[in-house]
Formats: sequence, structure tokens, C-alpha cells
Amino acid sequence: MSTMRKFIKNCLADEGLSNVFEAHDGNSALAQLDAAIAQNIPFGLLITDWNMPNMKGIDLLKRVRSNPKFSKMPVMFVTAETTMAQVKEAIEAGATYYIVKPFSPDIFIEKLGKVHELAQKLK
Repeated sequence: MSTMRKFIKNCLADEGLSNVFEAHDGNSALAQLDAAIAQNIPFGLLITDWNMPNMKGIDLLKRVRSNPKFSKMPVMFVTAETTMAQVKEAIEAGATYYIVKPFSPDIFIEKLGKVHELAQKLK
């Protein structure tokens, strides 16, 4: 949803992160990642929702993890999906972190720090 993307982008901007790309669906996100590979531009983090048009976040995660260039890139789910089966599927598919909506900007930034810590351990 555009409002959630704007919320996240504002949270990131408040933390000094301005090199942020936004995609309205999984296909657009995958196209941006592919373009980054072609231009040798590193992506440091992928934030995705489970529910998106055209390609679900879990499918995007699986596609991303199948590409060796993105195998270690942190992937954070930001979603309203709360079933243990979905959380388990995301973690097993390679999600770095899973946060359930709604949440405050402070909670998002706190969780983002945890994603960074986990990503450092995986390097």
C-alpha cells in the first residue's frame, strides 16, 4: 500500500537513509533488483509485505534467495499476516526478520536495527 511505503520511507529518511527505492508490487521490486545487478549497484535491504499485487512477498523472497547476488541481502517482512505457518514459511525461505503491522516509527527503527545485527552475523 502506498501509505505504508510512504511511512517506511519517512522512517528511513528520519534515520538518514535516503537512497531508497519503492516498488508497488513484487514484479516491480524484482525488476529494480535485476536492474541493480545489471548496473552493479548493491542493494542493502529489501523490505516487503506478504500481500502485494502480481507477486506475493513470499514469492519475491524465494526469487531473491535463488539469485546468488542477493543470497545474503537482508529481507524484512512488514505485514499484517500473523499466522505461525506464514511466519515459519518466511523464515524457512530466508527472511531475516518479520514484523507485524501496525507498529510505530520507533518500533520499526528498533526492528531495523535487529535486521542489521542479524545481517552482520550472516556475512
